[in-house]
Amino acid sequence: MSDDRMSSATPMFPVVNSSFNSSLPPSFMDWEAPTFTAAARVRVAATMVLFVFAAFSNLSVLFSVARGRGRRLAAHLRPLIASLASADLVMTFVVMPLDAAWNVTVQWYAGDAMCKLLCFLKLFAMHSS
Repeated sequence: MSDDRMSSATPMFPVVNSSFNSSLPPSFMDWEAPTFTAAARVRVAATMVLFVFAAFSNLSVLFSVARGRGRRLAAHLRPLIASLASADLVMTFVVMPLDAAWNVTVQWYAGDAMCKLLCFLKLFAMHSS
């Protein structure tokens, strides 16, 4: 074999922590902590704006129906509108603050049991509405 062929040959052993080999876990030196990015700040701000709007509008609808101001509504529509407003309030007061807090903290610090409980509450709130 000539020297040219030996120098252009691929190495016999692959590089251990190569970013191209996805079957190996990354080394600790390659790990970067998640950060609170500008996109996360925008998501938190949008969530808070929607939270205030949803809380105000759904609470006013629920109070309006509960106080009897919705007399122009048919009697069979009042419970429907009240249940929709209350389901939206569960969504507003459970899902929106959880998503905002998760975006702010970037990581989950509350443990496995709380993660499962809050994921259940999020799914319950989403399916109830």
